[in-house]
Amino acid sequence: MILSFDSILTLIADNLFGGSYTLAGLALLFAAWALCAVICINMKASPAYSVAPLIPLSIFFSAYGVLNETITFLIVIVTAVIVSAEFRKVV
Repeated sequence: MILSFDSILTLIADNLFGGSYTLAGLALLFAAWALCAVICINMKASPAYSVAPLIPLSIFFSAYGVLNETITFLIVIVTAVIVSAEFRKVV
């Protein structure tokens, strides 16, 4: 079995979400966010910085055809607002 992004996505979609690639993509996005949150907590950084990697990841998932454009747009807007609000506190 070759471990590629497509095979991992298909495995998650078929076994957990009844073939829904959108839900599998959101699950992978959530797992990436959780990993970033753990890294930020261990570095004693603000948890708001853990959402910053979601912007390129959601754009990648959208370009790959996994996420809907509306979901990607919503993720990018919400993430940008959270990061900019935290940046305002820092400055």
